Amino acid sequence: MYLKLILLIFVFLIFIDCLEGTGGIKQKEKRREQKLKRKIQNSIKNFKKFVRFEKDEIKKNEGIENFENVEEIRTSSSPSKGKEHIKQKKKVLYIGDNFFFSHIQFNDMLLYENPKSERSVTSRVFNVINMPIDSTRFDENQPLPEQIMKYRFSNKFRHVGIYQEVITNAEVYIDKKKVRILDWLLDQNYDFGVAEFEVMAGSFAVFHALGIKKTFNVANTVFFPKYLQLLDIDGEPIDFEKYIVPEFYSVEPGDWDENNGICNQNSNRYRENLENHKQINQTLMEEYELSYKIYEELYNKCVNDNEIKKPLPIGILFKNINFHFINQNIHGVFETFPKLENIMYIGGLVVEEQGKLIQKKVKRDKPPCVVYVSFGSRKVTDISNIFGEGVIKQMIAEFQKYNKCIFKARLEERFSPKSNRNTVLTEGSTMQQNILVKSNTKLFISHCGVNGLNESMYAGIPLICIPWGEDQPYNGSLAEHKGIGILVKPDNNFGHAFKEALNNILNKNYDSYQNAINKIRKEIHNNLNQGGFIKNKFIEKIAEIIN
Repeated sequence: MYLKLILLIFVFLIFIDCLEGTGGIKQKEKRREQKLKRKIQNSIKNFKKFVRFEKDEIKKNEGIENFENVEEIRTSSSPSKGKEHIKQKKKVLYIGDNFFFSHIQFNDMLLYENPKSERSVTSRVFNVINMPIDSTRFDENQPLPEQIMKYRFSNKFRHVGIYQEVITNAEVYIDKKKVRILDWLLDQNYDFGVAEFEVMAGSFAVFHALGIKKTFNVANTVFFPKYLQLLDIDGEPIDFEKYIVPEFYSVEPGDWDENNGICNQNSNRYRENLENHKQINQTLMEEYELSYKIYEELYNKCVNDNEIKKPLPIGILFKNINFHFINQNIHGVFETFPKLENIMYIGGLVVEEQGKLIQKKVKRDKPPCVVYVSFGSRKVTDISNIFGEGVIKQMIAEFQKYNKCIFKARLEERFSPKSNRNTVLTEGSTMQQNILVKSNTKLFISHCGVNGLNESMYAGIPLICIPWGEDQPYNGSLAEHKGIGILVKPDNNFGHAFKEALNNILNKNYDSYQNAINKIRKEIHNNLNQGGFIKNKFIEKIAEIIN
């Protein structure tokens, strides 16, 4: 009996001990949970302090950029480091417009001027000649600003506009004196002319009329594939069918897919791309033919002086351009694009002048990942209208899934997520290079204008390209071709495509994109270390041609 009692007590004690042990375990688990919770809360608190733009990432003062440093182009018999020994100063005519800020300045700047624009170009160094658009050509019963902007993006403006104003010898004010523009320009005896062909091809018709033999095309965009048909290699016209290059206006994401892209001659996209090239090329030549007829009509109507040269077809004017300076970096060109001796890629010249992205990275360990989002310098309300609220909301919703990254975006602040956990928005202008130069910036989500593409290569930051127009889809295709980014169209498939792109670059294929962009950055910086600054090459080439 005692044995049974002892056994019963023993079992009871074991049972009690087990109960106490379970309670102890539960208490320990509870304490661990509380400790983990506090740790997570502290981690979130510490992480949240980085959900902001740093002081050096926001512009304090908005203002017009001025051209402070100007190189004069002079002839030389002994060039030194890109700068020329003075022998004889050359006289230059640059033709541009004031719809957007002019890209360069020279001795005389003939600005084809929007009379309703608040923008003005002034200089203490150069003679700025304002050539107003003849407003009598517009319907007085329609709003003038709308008509002017419609005209600005028409073939009439690009191909004929400035030529018409000059050849009709319109009156302008120069040094506060009223003069006839054609007569005045003929008296200047310019050595060479500079303009942007894509913006105002008619400028080169003006150069021809003035007898300017040496001309340069300085383009703020890419070299359009449609212009290849106007050039030749070794005396033979370029056969664009031999070169696998996306047609500028019909680019698609995935065009460089080995099976379904434009590089596979058995794919639908290969055939579509080829057909698109043919159509665009034919349309261009038809447009040039119509414009040439207008040239002839204007010349026959307005010119009585046999010394003024008769107009040439625009295609011939293009072929006669001595050199093209294109705002693409040499690494920002399709490897399949033909190599032409009279093209120099100067994209990155401004980046190198500013200096920030050619230095070592600014070390930042915390937060470990920053994604920078910017779609150019347009007003953020314009960006919302261009893309639509749906695209922006889908984008920001996707950001919330990435706990290890902070997303800094230049967008309307009304789109800020309620939690504001890892996303900060600003409506002000940002110091883009100050963000890209930091070592923890892992991705640049951009519209992929050519300047942003250049900056990303100098900084070594992969891209997600969400274009809204102009050369942006073409640049996005270039990013895919080089393996440094992904093109995402802001269409009905945006949500899925953007989700996949973000996962690809930040997770799935992170190393692949980082390695590809860092390889380009290293090549650029190695070239700079050997003295290969673009500005020096640019000046040397101009001096070589005009001597």
